[in-house]
Amino acid sequence: MTLRTFVAPDGDEWRAWQVIPTLRLNDQLLGERRGQDVLAYDGPERRGPESLRANVADYVQPQLASGWLCFESDREKRRIAPPPAGWDSCSDAELADIWSRALPAPKIAPRPWASRKSAEAAASADEPSSATNAQPAADPLTAG
Repeated sequence: MTLRTFVAPDGDEWRAWQVIPTLRLNDQLLGERRGQDVLAYDGPERRGPESLRANVADYVQPQLASGWLCFESDREKRRIAPPPAGWDSCSDAELADIWSRALPAPKIAPRPWASRKSAEAAASADEPSSATNAQPAADPLTAG
């Protein structure tokens, strides 16, 4: 994967790379996942048709299904689809021109595990250290 860094006309340093959407599947799902004992089964096929199986287009917007060029700075993300031919070898000025045509990427909700870690970190930062004279919490069983 090519990663380019350049300074855009807004004065910020930007990184650019191509995104090719794929479904991340277990290696097990990519091939025959039935056990050897099932290969002897000669009953009717019970799996759904290929048309019911997951497809990249089911998870990304149609205009992004064949990929896009992502631009990222410390403050913002942008993308343009499809990726312009030669973006990885063009001059910084040409890349800045492509950047100017890219649209801001919508912000996505943080992943649940990321927000939990952030909340835990914030809570531990707010907790008094053992060196302070913090009062112990009241015991809910003995509090009147």
